[in-house]
Amino acid sequence: MLKKIWGSDKRIRYILIGGINTSVGLSVYPILYLILDSVLTYFQILILSQAICIGFAYLSTKKMVFKTKGNWGGEISKFLTFHAIVLVTNILTLPLLVDAVGLSPIIGQTLFSVIVMILSYVWHSRITFRKS
Repeated sequence: MLKKIWGSDKRIRYILIGGINTSVGLSVYPILYLILDSVLTYFQILILSQAICIGFAYLSTKKMVFKTKGNWGGEISKFLTFHAIVLVTNILTLPLLVDAVGLSPIIGQTLFSVIVMILSYVWHSRITFRKS
């Protein structure tokens, strides 16, 4: 039964793997923040956490959701383009949420991440891993 569900629809796989990616994404920043906050700024921690999360998300999405083979260069460039846009937006948004709105960095980053989760499926299904 699980094999039939897992193999039948990439949207279901995206939700399941997205849940794992979300868990990783939502936990890496707070963990790094709690560990490194005396050494790095919240902004530097953001950059480090994004690098970790993007690498993990690319591999899991490619291999387990869209199950594409080859085309590493083309896919990763599209994947990184999306995440570069997200990162720039995050860089601009997180300080506003922290300094202007007064949210903690953890809450601000979590709110931002929820929006990214939705946009990510749209981009990756229609652009990054789209079959030619």
